[in-house]
Amino acid sequence: MSMHGGIDGCRNGWILAILDQQMKLSLHHLTELNMINDLEQFERIYIDIPLHFAQTSYRKSELKARKLLNKRAHSIFLSPNFAALQQETYTQACELNYQIMGKKISIQYWNIKHKIIEAQAFYQNKTKNILFESHPELAFLLLNSGILPPSKKTQAGLTIRLEQLMQFVPNAEIHIQNMLSKRKKGTDFGPDDLLDAIILALSAAQKHQMQLTSQSNNDKMMFGTF
Repeated sequence: MSMHGGIDGCRNGWILAILDQQMKLSLHHLTELNMINDLEQFERIYIDIPLHFAQTSYRKSELKARKLLNKRAHSIFLSPNFAALQQETYTQACELNYQIMGKKISIQYWNIKHKIIEAQAFYQNKTKNILFESHPELAFLLLNSGILPPSKKTQAGLTIRLEQLMQFVPNAEIHIQNMLSKRKKGTDFGPDDLLDAIILALSAAQKHQMQLTSQSNNDKMMFGTF
């Protein structure tokens, strides 16, 4: 087990970043998570997708993460009860979640339900011991000594994130440029998706780890400390 991975969802599938023991990077665009091979080679994989869900109230780990992100708290969607995600329509999902939690589901969360269900199946069937939920914005916050860089939707935000990553992964820029030049469609994924996958892999590779959690084993986010 010598590799660490980071996975970020994109418009057409997933971005997988892999770091080996020498911190050499490789980037991959996958249409589904089951395309990841040689899982036994990974010590940890961090993914930016919920792997745990609310019971009758919002998850404490997500509320803690939102508090840390302050003005960018909206980047973490609050998870509903998993049963609500399995409903056929958004209206049915909102009704069921309201019955269980007294809260409806955000439309943003509902729009990624298929990715969440795919990740949950991948987690339960293959990767329960190595796949951990994380969040790239919080990882960048920890990398930058508690200071959030500008939004990744701006050029300044992208530039700062890349500069921070290249302190640990010197070849990051070359790999990002190569991936962007190979896109079949310009909308498949963007530079922000690549940066997010890399920071998750880098976070997973850190010797010291921290958790945002509650007393429940089913409510946990993992992050590396720099």
